[in-house]
Amino acid sequence: MKSINKKALRIFSKLVEGIDKPGDHKRVDNCDSAFMPVVIQCVGIPDFGDAMRPGVRLISIAHYYEQSGDLIQDPEIVFLVTPDAAFPMDFFQPPFRDRAAKIEDGKLMVNAKRQRDLASFAGQWLSNIKSQQNL
Repeated sequence: MKSINKKALRIFSKLVEGIDKPGDHKRVDNCDSAFMPVVIQCVGIPDFGDAMRPGVRLISIAHYYEQSGDLIQDPEIVFLVTPDAAFPMDFFQPPFRDRAAKIEDGKLMVNAKRQRDLASFAGQWLSNIKSQQNL
């Protein structure tokens, strides 16, 4: 799998600081609502069916807006995070979902082209977040 580039990884690392276990989350809004805030949360620890892998977790980064009382992702990307890399796996912007990688029965299954494309997009998106949120 392809990780996000080094520049994007520095931004990502800053965003996910302190988000280590399921349920950890935070909201970043450094722009007085001129842009949508960013929500970062640990959504799980992947089950690879073997020994625990320290520092590996699933992190969601998303913008949300409200529509008819519901929060809607605009967009959300879920990353597989290791101690030294972040691999985007899933892009969701209702009603569109692009699941480029998934963990099923303890195995990582990847559509290599879609995952590379998602890594490229995630890098640009994180760069935009850095600018918008004055990081």
